[in-house]
Amino acid sequence: MRGRVAAIGAFFASLPLSAAFAADEIARPDQVFDRACRGTGAQIENLSQQRIAEALVAENGLLPSDLGTTSASLPEMLRTIRLPSTTIEGTARQRLLASITLTEARIRERNIEAITVTGAVPDGIGYLFADSPRTFTLACVKSTVPASIDTSLVSTLKKRRVAVRKKPEEFALEGKSRKEAGSLALGVERVWTEADDGSEEKTTTLKVDGAIGVLLTDFASDFSLYGFAQYSLDKARKIPAPVLAPGKRRDEDDTNVLAIGTAIDAYAAGARSGSYWLTSQISYVLDFVDDSERFRISGQFEPGWNISLPFCNLGSARFFDEKATIGARCLIRLDSEVGLWTRDGIDPEETYEDFVAFGPRAGYEIFIANGDKQELLGSIAYRYLPVLAGERDDFERFDASLKQRFWTVIGLGFDIGVNYVSGDNSLSLEDEKKLTFNFGLIY
Repeated sequence: MRGRVAAIGAFFASLPLSAAFAADEIARPDQVFDRACRGTGAQIENLSQQRIAEALVAENGLLPSDLGTTSASLPEMLRTIRLPSTTIEGTARQRLLASITLTEARIRERNIEAITVTGAVPDGIGYLFADSPRTFTLACVKSTVPASIDTSLVSTLKKRRVAVRKKPEEFALEGKSRKEAGSLALGVERVWTEADDGSEEKTTTLKVDGAIGVLLTDFASDFSLYGFAQYSLDKARKIPAPVLAPGKRRDEDDTNVLAIGTAIDAYAAGARSGSYWLTSQISYVLDFVDDSERFRISGQFEPGWNISLPFCNLGSARFFDEKATIGARCLIRLDSEVGLWTRDGIDPEETYEDFVAFGPRAGYEIFIANGDKQELLGSIAYRYLPVLAGERDDFERFDASLKQRFWTVIGLGFDIGVNYVSGDNSLSLEDEKKLTFNFGLIY
């Protein structure tokens, strides 16, 4: 059984890994418009096709002469890039085509930090360098605007070598998506009570839940590889310690799990719908309470949604006002969990058999900017993963949180909030139901 499940696990792991390393390194929209707006010193109304074309070519590591044209004729050259008769051939053509497609999708989503989008953006592809008159305008964000959570601070966060997040799959989030990323939660509680004999009892509860990652690839790479450590701790201790019943352990109700591994995030341009997102984590998990060890392989895939719903955008952040103070995002992803045990634990109720689980995850996130560097975040999420192989119950979990987040000028954020969870912990594999008040960090 273990050999069969291991083969299935290796297959699941190979999908995101092969996609990540096969992706071309194309210039992303944020890079293109950062270049187009660089050095302007003021807002540019109706950012021209010419300037966008020059930035697009430059950010993809090319010169006009590499394409057999001049700077003045770049828009016309890019206008015909999809035609079979184009003079742009090979890798350069594919890279530019992918970059244009991704840029057009992100403009339609109004999800590029360096610019504002006004007016109706056409459907379909090929509109950015079309001959027809524009129905929309692109303008550079003024460099004199004070730092705010939706422009300069988010842009600063993109360039961090170290990431502090709730989960490894959130390390590589960029643009406005970073604003909804979860934070590493820290909690300490001390309670004093009076015992029946009049003596004082102290109970100390420690909580840690989050991940720290180090970017191992170049900032400009189209995929990101992180080395990370993820830790989940939840334990309560009384002084003086109570007498244990026969067969009981003091830590049997604790959570104390460490995962060390790598996380890969890959993006690819969708022809009509936006950017596809694929992430995978491979880690070695040590459960110090259960004294068990296993390889964990997990992966998530989000199609290139580009759907505007009444209360959110499916797959991207939607802002309900021009100043981007109120926004929401809906998520639907395919999720997977694979466990390959290398050391059985001591829990008599646990089945230490390899497993593969696969299913959907859906969520809704809303945020309100209520100050220059602060915002209120709320989210709900539900995850259901039927077990396809292995003897264990299906994975099911509901999460809900509400937090107030503050950003500092160095790009470090911290938040205070409440979190409710009910269901399976993906690290400890324990069923839990709890409401906690946390202090969180994000970087």
